[in-house]
Amino acid sequence: MKRSFEPVAPSPDAAGADRPAAVLPRRWRRLGLAAGIGLAAVIVLTRQPVLETLAGVAANFKERRGQRASLGVHIDEAHRLGLDYATIVREPEDHVGQPVVWCVDHPSWGTAYLAGKPSEPLVLENESAFPLNSPTSGGRCAVVVAVVSGVQENGIVLRYAGAP
Repeated sequence: MKRSFEPVAPSPDAAGADRPAAVLPRRWRRLGLAAGIGLAAVIVLTRQPVLETLAGVAANFKERRGQRASLGVHIDEAHRLGLDYATIVREPEDHVGQPVVWCVDHPSWGTAYLAGKPSEPLVLENESAFPLNSPTSGGRCAVVVAVVSGVQENGIVLRYAGAP
């Protein structure tokens, strides 16, 4: 028996043109409606806290950008002066109020020195503002912009201005 492989035009019924579209059962429609209402409630109830958080982030960003702009003047002057530890210790009264960009090692409260050199101790005027070395950073020093406040027998006194 030979079979013919000629294409046969589908009947309208086979294509589904005469049948109504599939309808979800009533319980699935209710579940979808409940999920939609729940999502709308979450959006409405959390909109204000989310907007407040975003406004706070934007304000902090603008403040930090303003600090960087003002630090630019200190950084330029510090690079122009090129002060080092020995120069400040030798002529302390000439360098009070001048900025420095140094790598400050601050491993614990009350202990600070320049670039990992305990022979060059620092006294931090506003110590809580200076970043502490963390064990995760490998105990490396942090580059900071600071202003020389004076020289004491136990080291150069610095006032933190910011991070470059």
